[in-house]
Amino acid sequence: MTPKEFNPLILVRDRLAQAVALGKGEDFSYAVPGLWVDPGGSPARRRVNPFQFYLQRIEEILHQPPAPLLRGPDGAWSRHAIVYNLLVRATTAFDHDGDGTLSLAPIGDGWQETGTFLKSIALLPILRAMGFNTVHLLPITAVGVDGHKGNLGSVYAIQNPYRLDDRLAEPALGLTPEEEFAAFVHAAHHLGMRVVVEFALRTASLDADWVAEHPEWFYWIRADIPDRAPGEVREDAYGAPLFTPEELAAIRAQVARGDRVNLPP
Repeated sequence: MTPKEFNPLILVRDRLAQAVALGKGEDFSYAVPGLWVDPGGSPARRRVNPFQFYLQRIEEILHQPPAPLLRGPDGAWSRHAIVYNLLVRATTAFDHDGDGTLSLAPIGDGWQETGTFLKSIALLPILRAMGFNTVHLLPITAVGVDGHKGNLGSVYAIQNPYRLDDRLAEPALGLTPEEEFAAFVHAAHHLGMRVVVEFALRTASLDADWVAEHPEWFYWIRADIPDRAPGEVREDAYGAPLFTPEELAAIRAQVARGDRVNLPP
């Protein structure tokens, strides 16, 4: 098979089919929202064999004839885009084992309860039926660990813009996040949906790879400079920019005029 003929969605389908043939997932308590099974039915939890369920969703996509994508020169297609904004790790997050918590570690045979590319593939036919022809993905790159917010860290605290978040892949399949992402894109294109990926190049995590590789790209705060306390106006401390009442009035007037050229940083 040449690279031109390679279909990542078939790779995922075959991996699921192999697991089904081996009887995997039969004894595992795994449920999905009822609307994932039947968009017009009950939203109540439905117990499924995860390998069989996702295999069926992919086969349903592949059995449809390929749909045309929006076309147009120089991005003109976007004028006709009906966009669904998708945060992969959150949109398809679900308490699959029903224990009342969203596990951050894989459960069962290696299934994520946080959102993944595979679960997002299962959602695509529903989105297409709702009229969406474009999926806008919020950052899917590797998230930093040092000083991260919450349990998972912000998707804008990017550790490496060239590496995808490992959590977005299903360990049960034994595939890389890059392979599963490629399958997601192929499934979307097969359904006539464009995929727009957001790259946040202006933000990075504290432990971003670029900090060591290109320190000159970052703003650095001297450790010996104290933080400015609330209410203080000292300019030798670190804090938000300081403006006089006259400067603030001039800034507000300029913005009110719709003039956003040469505003103070």
